[in-house]
Amino acid sequence: MSTIYKVVFFGMLAFTVGCAEVQKKHPNITQHLQKIDTVVIAPPTVSIQYLTFTGENEALTDIEESIRDQLMVEADKELRRRDYKVVFYDFDTALDLDEEFAYTLTELRENFVQAKPDFVKGKMLTGESKRFRENLARSANVIADAAGADALLLLTYNGYRKSEGLIAKDIATSVILAAFTGSVAVTPMEGATLEVALVDGASGDILFTDSSFGPTLSDVKVLVKSIGGLPHDVKAIGENREEEHLDTDNLKVHDSKINGAFKKTVQIADPHSE
Repeated sequence: MSTIYKVVFFGMLAFTVGCAEVQKKHPNITQHLQKIDTVVIAPPTVSIQYLTFTGENEALTDIEESIRDQLMVEADKELRRRDYKVVFYDFDTALDLDEEFAYTLTELRENFVQAKPDFVKGKMLTGESKRFRENLARSANVIADAAGADALLLLTYNGYRKSEGLIAKDIATSVILAAFTGSVAVTPMEGATLEVALVDGASGDILFTDSSFGPTLSDVKVLVKSIGGLPHDVKAIGENREEEHLDTDNLKVHDSKINGAFKKTVQIADPHSE
């Protein structure tokens, strides 16, 4: 079994076993949300691997691009359902024109990964944890200021699809195991996990994280539902912002704006099929 296959398999297994403990909120999230009005969605980090019998896996770049576009649209809708004002920012142009900005975005993602474990454990103010949060704050400040947003939404999507050879191998292995153990366990032909995080653009505090699992690569809408645990925008509720309540199932005007910068979503096909 290849290394990445092990990572994906046991990652999916760990999620399905411990999904009830995935969602985490900052202890003072309500106070933070009182200062947050606008959110910008950072370009999603998407990785989809085609897992082969030989272990020589490859990235499904065409599908990755499609998933990235779908995540932007669906995350936008979910945030608006919770009364947040979503700021559109042309990251593609900014990244092309400014290498330092591109580096800062990479730093933001890396700093989040470093800071998250202690956020989950509730230890964000001491020692190394404090340094990680300060680093996250610096990169978050730059991105938030450039976009004119109060907070950032980070999306990390990891998926896989098995080749026919690997599927046959898994079936054969499961048959052998069943003969000795009396049970069968075969991972799905494809699947994906999505991690969602809301970061305060001023303080760098991680306010909310959640993850979800989908048995197919096309379950983007289902995966983005993990944002559902995010509280509604407290500031919007305090202002009774009725004019911002939109029909989010039919956001034709806003979707047209998003699709002006991101390609329209396409049906996900297997590039290896004839």
